[in-house]
Amino acid sequence: MKNFLSKIFIFSLAFSLLSCASNTPRENKLIGTATGGAAGAALGAASGPSPGPITLVGTGAFIGALIGFSYGDPMENSDKEKAFKAIADGKTATWQNPNTKVFYSITPAAHCLTFDGNPNCRLFTAIQTAEDGNTRKIVRTACKGSRGTWALVH
Repeated sequence: MKNFLSKIFIFSLAFSLLSCASNTPRENKLIGTATGGAAGAALGAASGPSPGPITLVGTGAFIGALIGFSYGDPMENSDKEKAFKAIADGKTATWQNPNTKVFYSITPAAHCLTFDGNPNCRLFTAIQTAEDGNTRKIVRTACKGSRGTWALVH
């Protein structure tokens, strides 16, 4: 069973890596849903025989798909560029994407910090508000790499 779970985990991880910057928000939602569903089904299958393997797999897949859908990346490339520019500049930026109607607010820390040996990192808060009013707030760290580009590290 551990070998089966390992394969499901590796498959899910590889599948989730497909949600790279070139995907549309809709594609990322689909990838999140599929990955969450696969991981949930694997956990359900490993949970034991009671109340029944089919019920556990189905329930796990359903819950995993819901979680995966909610974490699909709604940011388009243009949004990511604006966010990383704000982080690099150390200044708050707000905008609304005309295609997705998502409103963004990025507030980076005023000063850089060292993260994993890189002294060119900033903690930031991002708030995404969808057209329907659902809001998602994240606090993450981004670092400037050796090529001068910024990327999420935590």
